[in-house]
Amino acid sequence: DLMEAQKLFLMGGYDRIICSTELLMCPLALYLKHAFNVPAYFYMHTDWLDYFEKSAKLDVHGLDRVRRMLRLFYRSFDGIFVLNSQHQEWLASSAIGVKRSKIFRTAHWADKVFESKQIERSEIVPGLKDTDHVLLFAGRLSEEKGVNEMIPLYSQLSEDIPNLKIVFAGTGPAESVLKSALPQAIFTGWINKESLASLFSVCDLLVLPSRFDTFGCVVLEAISCGLPVAAYSCKGPKDIIEHELSGLLSNSQSEMLLQIKAFFKNPLQQSAMRAAALQRSSSYNSDTILKKFVADLDFEINSTEDHFSIESDTVLLTTNSKKQVSENPIVLETI
Repeated sequence: DLMEAQKLFLMGGYDRIICSTELLMCPLALYLKHAFNVPAYFYMHTDWLDYFEKSAKLDVHGLDRVRRMLRLFYRSFDGIFVLNSQHQEWLASSAIGVKRSKIFRTAHWADKVFESKQIERSEIVPGLKDTDHVLLFAGRLSEEKGVNEMIPLYSQLSEDIPNLKIVFAGTGPAESVLKSALPQAIFTGWINKESLASLFSVCDLLVLPSRFDTFGCVVLEAISCGLPVAAYSCKGPKDIIEHELSGLLSNSQSEMLLQIKAFFKNPLQQSAMRAAALQRSSSYNSDTILKKFVADLDFEINSTEDHFSIESDTVLLTTNSKKQVSENPIVLETI
């Protein structure tokens, strides 16, 4: 209802728009941008070209049509927020042609519950021993997350790594296949954030075999608990993980296999990576990220007067500065 949207926009006195989805909210955001002559920004979550290439199996001509539609779409906004350097470079390339001055890097941060905990393994996962080497996959058990790669990975690693255990935290359509192929694996099902933080604290290495994560919140949550991460060198994980310092980055499954073998055979490296992972996680501070985000929206920031309050998934900006109440962004997203 465009009339209702206009009414809400006027009543709120908004003068900036942030759109976080390409579907129905995109036309609405651009409509309001032109109707009220205000800047509109897009927050990029999904690599749609990658998605269509892998899921829709489009040929080169079909992918080029998708790329041209995305180019028109992204260039219609006054600025785009991205979560990784790969997307930043792609948007600025000749394929899309967005000016670099309109592309802003941002990030997520981990909930405060994700911190290193000193607890016994058996308290979290019955049967786990201190002498076990523990691999963890945490996330949706589905093909797009690359979880099926854990089957050959574990099978080959277990031949060389004694007492190797594998834990799957999450549920999804691939669960039955995984249980059939890896009957010795431990499946926790869905667990809450508190339990996940405890699980991160007692495992040795998180494996993220996905190549599609634009950021990788699970990576940040894991390293916040001192758990190193092995992932592919692409998109979000590539920017978060410092290779062979706070985790491992690889370009292929075979390379990941060799890196994990070396990791488990080097206790000193394991200990050093845990410390480095914790140190790396401190770089993703909510206050710093939000202040940069608001500054990129062309607000003036006074660190002594501005205060950021975070409740659930909503970010609130309260300020004692002399700016008018109307200078607040409206965030358009599906509910």
